[in-house]
Amino acid sequence: MSKKSNTMRELVKILAAMPAVVLPVVLVWGYIAFFPMHYFDGETPYYFWNRDISLTPSKKEYSTVILGDSAANAAYLPEVLSEDTINLSLGGTTPVENYYVLQDWLSMHANPRVVYLSFMDYHLIYDNMFYERTVYSHRLRDSQEREILAEARECLDENIAVSDAEEKLVEYHLYSPRLYLPALLNAGFSQRKSQNEETYKAVDFHRGAYIGLTSQMYMDTDPNIYDSYPVNPLYDRYYHKILDLCKEKGIQVRIVSLPKTGNSLLKNSFRNSRDGYYRGLEETYENVTYVSAVDTMDNRYFLDWEHLNIYGSWAFSALLKSAFPNDFSKEPLSDDTVIGQLEYLKLMKEPDLLCQSITGKEFSAVLISEDKALAAKAGAKDTGTMMNRKHIFLRSEVLHGASFNENDGKDDTIAIVNNEDGTTALRLKDQWYPAAIDDYAGATLILISHRDNNVVEVRNYLSNGTGYLLK
Repeated sequence: MSKKSNTMRELVKILAAMPAVVLPVVLVWGYIAFFPMHYFDGETPYYFWNRDISLTPSKKEYSTVILGDSAANAAYLPEVLSEDTINLSLGGTTPVENYYVLQDWLSMHANPRVVYLSFMDYHLIYDNMFYERTVYSHRLRDSQEREILAEARECLDENIAVSDAEEKLVEYHLYSPRLYLPALLNAGFSQRKSQNEETYKAVDFHRGAYIGLTSQMYMDTDPNIYDSYPVNPLYDRYYHKILDLCKEKGIQVRIVSLPKTGNSLLKNSFRNSRDGYYRGLEETYENVTYVSAVDTMDNRYFLDWEHLNIYGSWAFSALLKSAFPNDFSKEPLSDDTVIGQLEYLKLMKEPDLLCQSITGKEFSAVLISEDKALAAKAGAKDTGTMMNRKHIFLRSEVLHGASFNENDGKDDTIAIVNNEDGTTALRLKDQWYPAAIDDYAGATLILISHRDNNVVEVRNYLSNGTGYLLK
């Protein structure tokens, strides 16, 4: 047999085997490209939601839009601020990505009345997430990413204008298995689908908030020292782009310096540099206001060195709302918004901080304890009624009086009664509810919803000498 015949036969074998080799590769690539929610990590659904909500027309109009990074996402709670506030901030982003988020939003929605802008210091210096998070999740369009790359090259930015930038963009756009296969292998086929879908639903329900939804507290006491406030030229350029776009659209902008942990040391050089930069923007743009009312908050309000937890997020949002009441609509709260608030309150474990969060007319808290100092920290009013040496304290804008084992109905809107069978009941505006109060608890907290006049939670706490722990 000739050499040519042997070569031909080998070629036929190779061609016959190709489908067995190529088909699995094509199937894996197709799965990677078309089913990202099945295997992407837990933060990607936030980027997907942000893209979808920004580029999809909505019947609902939002008068207040939040932009920024993860620190902003943790700080602003739409349900606490107003019915028409939406939080479009994304973890790991800088003014660069946020300009295009705003651009996308304005292309499909009515102009908001006001935009709030906040970034942690780190994200005005570095961007280590542009490729690994923004491009990876396909949040931006190809034309936007290439515009960013061009601007980064002009500014000589080393974070984005890397030597292999073009190759990176092409690989991500094509869902290169080299870049996405590790996530697929870590997740297994469809192993993250349900979790990612639930995450997407949750961020949609909470109108973008997702970072600070935890009661975890920052415990570090070593000083965090801040002595300078440098701004990367590329991020400065995009800050101006955001402000120019808002000016063009007639949108008020509030640039808010977010609070830092209680163990932070802000040197004068830091304050002067930070305030000087934003005062300069404020002087350049008549539609811009710089806000730095709260430099630090107690560590109990933080989940780590930079992000507020649920206590801090609620407190900061309530403070902001009181400082700028005209930025937030007086539209009555929807049932979903009240449910969202209740979810946040249920996350809170500390009785005093939970009580402090009771603002407005949707909820009330009843605190039963001998500890007047706890009640003072909680901002709860002593009704002067004794219960086994315990007082009944109220944190409420709705309830105005309380009693124990008295049901004369003269002035009290709430009463607590011990039944003969040893159980405890609570009367709320002529309706009775089981209260499950533990006489041996150091404190009992009863959370009441006025949307349906119902007791939604009863908690009994034990004192450990320095604080209170849930029983």
